[in-house]
Amino acid sequence: LAVERDKITVDILAEGKKGILGFGAQKARIRAALRKSAVELQPSKPVASRTNNQPAPSAEAAETGRKAKAVLGEILGLMGIASEVELKTGDKPDEIVLEIRADTSGLLIGRKGQTLEALQYLVTRIAGERGGIEGPHIIVDIENYRERRRRSLEDMALRLGEKAKRQRKTVTVDALSAADRRIIHAALQDD
Repeated sequence: LAVERDKITVDILAEGKKGILGFGAQKARIRAALRKSAVELQPSKPVASRTNNQPAPSAEAAETGRKAKAVLGEILGLMGIASEVELKTGDKPDEIVLEIRADTSGLLIGRKGQTLEALQYLVTRIAGERGGIEGPHIIVDIENYRERRRRSLEDMALRLGEKAKRQRKTVTVDALSAADRRIIHAALQDD
């Protein structure tokens, strides 16, 4: 509402729920309104638009990339890992890729990429905070792991898809992360 917190009233319509293992989770619902005194005192403002003093989207992405690189370097330093982080542009215009070069790649990747995902989450939360505005997508990678993992999952999906068709039975796999499931679904979408 473009005013300070003390100039609005907030009513909680429904409290959020965590759910169990992510199932049954619900977001909180609120209603926010300007207090009467704030409405009377506040002059009407035109809708905000990009002005010359606001950075362009590419400048915002570059700034976010520099911040993300510094954050990742700091995290790796605190972990005691000697490494070098290289900032690259991704396949899409809104992607920032942070490529790590270190001797301890297995440690940084973790089991099925879990440590790498955790690092990416932390860096995104710290460097990507922009007050609710959608920013560039930050990807943390090491030794081209993400591409190798994508190819491996696609091969597995196609192989298991053929097995399911051949046996005419449902084939199950171990639990996968949301990102891995997306890769599987994309590989099998035309099958």
